[in-house]
Amino acid sequence: MKIAAKQIGNKREAAEQLARCIATMVYYQTDNWSWSGAQLLWEQSRALRSWASSACDEHELGTLVLAPLHAELTERFGPEVSRKLHGEFLRALHDAAEG
Repeated sequence: MKIAAKQIGNKREAAEQLARCIATMVYYQTDNWSWSGAQLLWEQSRALRSWASSACDEHELGTLVLAPLHAELTERFGPEVSRKLHGEFLRALHDAAEG
């Protein structure tokens, strides 16, 4: 029973992380890639990396957060803008792993 509860908790946490990532990237885009948006992106990337280090592995992070994030950005902004936004998010996530 503990395993099932943990899986449900992880799914809920993953959904919350995804929602934060979407909100961050929507803000970043609507604020014209501002410095404050970049700071928020950096903070969210660090928070996501921290959560992922204890909650899931790299593959699960892609499945639970990164792929749905890209899909949502594509739906909201179209393929060209979403590709750029998703690239910025991945770069920030990579930087957070190294920092």
